[in-house]
Amino acid sequence: MLNDISLNYINKSHPVVKKTTLKHMTFIFLILLSILCQIKHPTAFIIPKVVDVTIHDYHVYTPDGLYKANLKKIFFSTSQRKIVLDKVSFTPGITEQIFIQKSGHPGEYLYG
Repeated sequence: MLNDISLNYINKSHPVVKKTTLKHMTFIFLILLSILCQIKHPTAFIIPKVVDVTIHDYHVYTPDGLYKANLKKIFFSTSQRKIVLDKVSFTPGITEQIFIQKSGHPGEYLYG
């Protein structure tokens, strides 16, 4: 188990460098191996059979920057074959004046 992990990912493959930060992540790895397998291949690389990942307080902007998605918690489980998004909300990613300039539609601005 890895608890309270932070990860910074920087994508430099586009003209504008994009940085993604994930904080307060929890990883649970369950490795299911038989004793026989360990005896035959003691130096073999062990691949987890079950992975559960929890990400807390994740925020991401839409590609146009107009909105920001806020997720209180993301839970992903390979054993349960599911992903759960908890407390998802969309808020303006910029001020109302800049929003109107970019979108051309003042009625689409969401008030927080």
